[in-house]
Amino acid sequence: MPTLSVIIPVYNAENTLNECIDSILIQEFHDFEILLIDDGSKDNSRAICNDYAIKDSRVKILYKENGGVSSARNMGLNHAQGKWITFIDADDYIEPEYFHNINDEAFDLIIKSYKELRNSLITTPTANIHSDASLTAPTDVSDFISRHLATMVLRGPCGKFYKRELIGCTRFNENMKVGEDSCFVFNYLTTVKKIKLQAGASYIVRCANASAANKYGCTVEYAIQSLQFLYDAHLALQEAHAISSESFLSYIGYFKLISKSDWKKNLKKWYADNTLKRMYQYIWPHLAAKQKIEYRILSTLLS
Repeated sequence: MPTLSVIIPVYNAENTLNECIDSILIQEFHDFEILLIDDGSKDNSRAICNDYAIKDSRVKILYKENGGVSSARNMGLNHAQGKWITFIDADDYIEPEYFHNINDEAFDLIIKSYKELRNSLITTPTANIHSDASLTAPTDVSDFISRHLATMVLRGPCGKFYKRELIGCTRFNENMKVGEDSCFVFNYLTTVKKIKLQAGASYIVRCANASAANKYGCTVEYAIQSLQFLYDAHLALQEAHAISSESFLSYIGYFKLISKSDWKKNLKKWYADNTLKRMYQYIWPHLAAKQKIEYRILSTLLS
């Protein structure tokens, strides 16, 4: 059984896949398996995967019909054999020594620093892991989660190492197209008692230029449904770690943004929805005065 399973969903990634896989194979730490989940690619991705599998027995390929990144990651989880699990997207890559000191049984979650690659320029975001730390006291863990739940440090599944035994039956919600990453992390965090932070070698995120509204546009109904999944997961996380409800504020704002074109035409659906009313009550203490006034006026007029 390998120490680490690296799960990589692959869909039409021929331009970046080589760099991604090569960055893993050059690591000094060798006790891992790479699970390449070909999600019905229509370009040369499958041939690239096959070449690596022939050359290195640690590289394994799983094929499936196109079903989206969540279903691909779930297939990887179903086949993973490692004690630890990490996710890497096919258009991203990792720096040398990224796997250094990841086999630490004393911790439930290991989080690495990350950098962003945009237009050939690599930058280090402000919200990040800036120094090594071991969070073992419950208050330290809760403070860290509250501080970073709405940032990229905790919002997505990549850049982290999870214990497979703690993941258990937790899977990515395949009914969500946006926010499923955060739901998975929320659910896993409810099991976490100790977190290790590593600021050395980083995970490199390749950033697209498209805005969130253009890339993930959705209807108001879909936004509310996705927020319900996130809200339930956030409540469970709050119960486990006594985190503030403030971090959920950004998720409501985000879904309001990506449903903007439909939201303007369906204000009543947004402000009269009982599910959203509960969510606004949840975050009410953290809303700005202007936001409270806006919500009171519109929810009264449109109810």
